[in-house]
Amino acid sequence: MALALLWLMPALAVADVTAARAALANKDYAAALREFREAAAQGDHVAENNLGVMHYQGLGVEKDYGQAARWFKLAADHGLAGAQYNLGMAYLRGNGVDKSAHEAVRWFEKAAMQGDREAQFQLGVRYFTGEGVAQDYPQSREWFARAAAQNLSSAQYNLGILYAKGLGVKADSVEANTWFLRAADQGNADAQYTVGVYYMEGRELKQDDVMAFEWLKKSAAQGVRRAQLNLGMLYVAGRGVAADPAEGSEWIRRAAEQGFNAAQYNLALLYLEGVGVGKDPMQAYAWFDASVAGGMNVAREKRDALAKQLPPDQLAEAQRLSQQYLEKYGSSGD
Repeated sequence: MALALLWLMPALAVADVTAARAALANKDYAAALREFREAAAQGDHVAENNLGVMHYQGLGVEKDYGQAARWFKLAADHGLAGAQYNLGMAYLRGNGVDKSAHEAVRWFEKAAMQGDREAQFQLGVRYFTGEGVAQDYPQSREWFARAAAQNLSSAQYNLGILYAKGLGVKADSVEANTWFLRAADQGNADAQYTVGVYYMEGRELKQDDVMAFEWLKKSAAQGVRRAQLNLGMLYVAGRGVAADPAEGSEWIRRAAEQGFNAAQYNLALLYLEGVGVGKDPMQAYAWFDASVAGGMNVAREKRDALAKQLPPDQLAEAQRLSQQYLEKYGSSGD
């Protein structure tokens, strides 16, 4: 399980400017920009933050990170939590300011103390990784817990990981599952994958293939490649759903085309045996070879055996395909 890293665009605050709100709703960014500028000139700090967002995203004006950071700073210096968070993100990414994890943490702390849940989440990540601040798992847990209590699903998922691994808190699988399920119910794709695997393996939750299928399908639909692979395997095996090797192969292919070496290996097996796809030793070789490049050493023996069986012209074509796949999709593990 990997810690979730939440990368959000700067937050647009709601100013008490009726015309600006209406313009934003109609996507009339030029008009909104004009209204926010007038409000900012009168000292409206929410308008200052919103001008920063519009410059950051290039809404009604040319994208300009430097101008965005300047507006964020004006509002942040006046205590606006959303602007403090936005300025922290600018420092974290080096957008419009010199990149500085230390400065990012300083602004995240200001926003987090005011209850900004995204800033609380970012502090949790920084204390977990030790970026911009000394690594401190108990502090990481504290900030994730604050954001989780405000229903930020990524924080709930990360809090589950800390409880599952006993980092900054005594290991507690029941508490971990509670947070995983809360995050999954909110649509967090990583949490949905975790819950699905727990049901599939009977790990921490009672083994249930139907529930595993439902959660993995939700996660896979959001593009989580590990979930796509596992969902595909359930379809192939007929676990939790009627067997459908063709559908299973498509999900496994989606994961393979995201560069997941384990999916590339399993897709090669399907081509080797003709399960859900037409039997094709050249495709099998190509996907085995791609997975080996990503560190899937178990595929090496099967690839080498195929190399001895394929005629020279077919082997050359299979090697060309492998190179094509690697250039297009890459290959790596999780």
